[in-house]
Amino acid sequence: MAVQVILISAIRVPSGRLRQVDEATVRRLAASMREHGLLQPITVRPVGRDFELVAGAHRLSAGSSIGLIDISANVLALDDLQARMAEIDENLVRSDLTVLERAEHLAERKRVYLLQHPETKQGGAPGVAGGGKAKDATVASFATDTSASTGIAVRTIQQHIQIAESLPEDVRMRVRKTPLATSTRRLTALAGLTPDDQRAVVTATDLTDGAAVKVAIDARSPQGSRDSRGRSTRRLRAVVPSRPEPVVRVVYTLGVLHRFLELDLSEVVGQLTPAEVASYHSIADRLRQQFRSLDDLLGKVSRAI
Repeated sequence: MAVQVILISAIRVPSGRLRQVDEATVRRLAASMREHGLLQPITVRPVGRDFELVAGAHRLSAGSSIGLIDISANVLALDDLQARMAEIDENLVRSDLTVLERAEHLAERKRVYLLQHPETKQGGAPGVAGGGKAKDATVASFATDTSASTGIAVRTIQQHIQIAESLPEDVRMRVRKTPLATSTRRLTALAGLTPDDQRAVVTATDLTDGAAVKVAIDARSPQGSRDSRGRSTRRLRAVVPSRPEPVVRVVYTLGVLHRFLELDLSEVVGQLTPAEVASYHSIADRLRQQFRSLDDLLGKVSRAI
């Protein structure tokens, strides 16, 4: 790796970069560069007589904004895929990506990895080339390689890939600049909906309101319509068509309670918003007033059904 001082005017910034330049970040870097200079060179690759930026768009913009004519750069001989991978990996090791941005970077890294290793891009049924187990091995190989390069846990990589690959581009565009883009839990839940339901959530909901987003997602989630035995409320209505709607709601509520009790409560409680905590206390107080014990509650439901 050779560090050179090169003219900023000779550096071309390619289109289609994953991370957009944030002006607030540029201003902070510019202030730092005025006082301390450039602490970490940018990375470029030679293209003809000029250079193409690989990593360091914010540093390059900050240098330009304070009137620098040239800048220190690591000059690497990279092909297109190597340059894309270097851009992705530099961004992934940074701590200021949102969950959505990290998911998009990981999905793009997977795409580039499969292009670099075409022998691993397999599919089909078990027992044929690349089918079943071979495909699983490909995913594991990519996740292991990415974890070694970035320090991100394999499970996190797999979860983020699922988010990026399940959210259409128009949905991601609406989410990008909102608090929802920073929540792994809610993005995972959103990714579990159909594309039409995803669009309904992001267009009709205030995405700055975490509680409202949760309610909107839960209302459309397939998991939100299942009782404790995994049966949908529609099937319950078919089984007990003569029972009033409140009975169905009670059975559904018990299903929600059953799933809640199976969760790691220490993890869940740490993720609750103040509004959700207040809602819990309100519901808990009403239940305590109505029922002396869980047996009393379940007995009433059993007799009603």
